[in-house]
Amino acid sequence: MSDGMDAKELRELSKCASRQVQQEPAVYTGCAPVSSLLETLLNEMGVAHRRVFGVVETNRKEKVGHSWIEVGDVVLETNPSQVLGLDYGVMAMAKDTWVSMTNPKESVHPCPEILQPTDAGRKFYQEQAKDIISCLRRL
Repeated sequence: MSDGMDAKELRELSKCASRQVQQEPAVYTGCAPVSSLLETLLNEMGVAHRRVFGVVETNRKEKVGHSWIEVGDVVLETNPSQVLGLDYGVMAMAKDTWVSMTNPKESVHPCPEILQPTDAGRKFYQEQAKDIISCLRRL
């Protein structure tokens, strides 16, 4: 895998992914399914990334369990509406800015196997990833 994409490319990716997420609100109900979609997408694109679990502080000062994706010094926020109070499905942010806004405390997920999609889920995410890649090509 490559180190991947620069911040501008990740912002474009987040715009396309955000549209896809917002078109399927019954599927993308929080950070877990959005993280699975982004992992599938980044794997398809050959982009090195890291899925991180932990607790973050929301814009309302609530502490919530969360997962997010890191690509170099950029965070792909997987639930901007809950965490940041912003109406986006996905949002690319400089990691230092995101950290200052969320005060994350990284931890190991207690049961990571429950986050693995079923075979049908993997196929769905792969189809969604293809749509996002098509969107990126149009930009």
